[in-house]
Amino acid sequence: MSLRASGQTEAAKLLKELTTSTPTRGSRYRKVFKESKAPKKLSGEDALAIIVDAKLSHQ
Repeated sequence: MSLRASGQTEAAKLLKELTTSTPTRGSRYRKVFKESKAPKKLSGEDALAIIVDAKLSHQ
């Protein structure tokens, strides 16, 4: 079954781009994907700023 037929058009576009472009394109996609899934370390002040900006505090 093809990706496009099953409704996964974005996956089909990505697979087509990876297979028809330069050989290093796949390595770049894999690197960016792994980096985007890595958790980001925040300092205490940065974490507190995010909590306050999102109004997650009780007061």
